Amino acid sequence: MTGIVVLCFIGGLFSFDKDKASSELDQRVDWLGAFLVTAGLVLIVFVLGQGELAPKQWATPCEFCLIAYGFPSDHFISSI
Repeated sequence: MTGIVVLCFIGGLFSFDKDKASSELDQRVDWLGAFLVTAGLVLIVFVLGQGELAPKQWATPCEFCLIAYGFPSDHFISSI
């Protein structure tokens, strides 16, 4: 298995082009947007992974609240 990974890594080194420097003048990072998208994805993954382990499984109100907060912050904010 390790040999396959090493071969893929070496193949990637030779097949990918080098990065080109950005020509844009404004190179700031949208930290608020990055935080909101990350928080939304964490909530969604948490609910999908832990939903069946809750006391009432998917009928727990907490599961619905986390989904309700997770999807808008992930999908609507990232499209702005």
